Amino acid sequence: MTVAKEVAMFTIRKSPCAAAVLALLLCLSATTGMARDGEVHPYLILLPGNYAVIGQMPDGGVSYAGTAEIREAGGKLELIKTIGEQSIHATVEIDKPSPGEGEVLRIRWPKYEQSCLVSADLDNFGRLTCYWMRDDQLHSAPGLEAYFSTGAWPKEPAPLNAAGF
Repeated sequence: MTVAKEVAMFTIRKSPCAAAVLALLLCLSATTGMARDGEVHPYLILLPGNYAVIGQMPDGGVSYAGTAEIREAGGKLELIKTIGEQSIHATVEIDKPSPGEGEVLRIRWPKYEQSCLVSADLDNFGRLTCYWMRDDQLHSAPGLEAYFSTGAWPKEPAPLNAAGF
């Protein structure tokens, strides 16, 4: 019997609650991962919408802000990002870097690629945290971006009080 199996058996005998948690974890680990054929991947539901974007150029460069829209089209995601007057389109793929690891988004722009972790904010809208590198350059530090869903933001700004708040 392996050490892990002995520890699990000891835990199960000593604590019924721990046994229930262990069983739940085993069930969850068997059901997580990429969507099976014919199923809709949860990211196709969570991520479409409008986002505020903040970022920093590679190598500790200038910071910037803008907007983005993620769309679902035919079972795939596409992203349109606008910084200033410039809008660019990207393809989005859901990737699992290696067995046993979580999923990431690979966003491919014309001259660079991003790798993003996906999470949900407190209103259950999507949030992305990303790093990126240009295809044709070596960097001492990657570029950084964060995408914050604006889905729960007020449509009109709240009036300020006398103190300016």
